[in-house]
Amino acid sequence: MVEQILTIFREVRDPLDFSAHHDLCEMLVLVLCGLLCGEKTCVDIADFAAGHEAEFREVLVLRHGTPSHNTISRVLRLLDPRELKQALAACLSAMGQSLRSGAVLAVDGKALRRAYEAGQRHMLPLIVPLSKII
Repeated sequence: MVEQILTIFREVRDPLDFSAHHDLCEMLVLVLCGLLCGEKTCVDIADFAAGHEAEFREVLVLRHGTPSHNTISRVLRLLDPRELKQALAACLSAMGQSLRSGAVLAVDGKALRRAYEAGQRHMLPLIVPLSKII
């Protein structure tokens, strides 16, 4: 699955290709994983990537380690939004096809206590975080 995502992200034009320190494809994988795991800012994504660097190194090279939040922010601002949207849509489609073909995605859900509507006590809302995609 990671190879398929990297192939999709290789189609995105790198705005810093002549001076890039980090591989754009790998950075976009880190960003995608961070977003899928609930990270909301570039600082959160950079912290998430650094905290899971050992796991990411199992599937990515990360020649210069994980990028800083400044690097992530700068690169995301310079990317063509249409290109990025197209690549992300292709990645999500590939993940969906993988799951439909029999792959298993393990999730850990939690019931939200005392978060039910009056009369709906038997139907507690659930939250299901996607904690690990790779």
